[in-house]
Amino acid sequence: MITGEGRSDAQTLQGKVPFGVLRNAGNVPVALVSGRIEDRQALESAGFRPVVEVSPRNLPLREALTPSIALRNIQSAVKTIF
Repeated sequence: MITGEGRSDAQTLQGKVPFGVLRNAGNVPVALVSGRIEDRQALESAGFRPVVEVSPRNLPLREALTPSIALRNIQSAVKTIF
């Protein structure tokens, strides 16, 4: 199963949709794909596998939000899961 949000961090584990997906997934692995990842260790400890950051750290937000760049980055991130 794949879930995600714009930014994932410790707050994700406090009731946001991706955490709800993880809690209800049973034995199905849950990948977390987000534009920005903070607190990776906490997210992985909670059970997300893998945790994938879509936008390269050095990419300015304005560029990351450009549709063609966002599409390319999302496709690349999802390929890492498979």
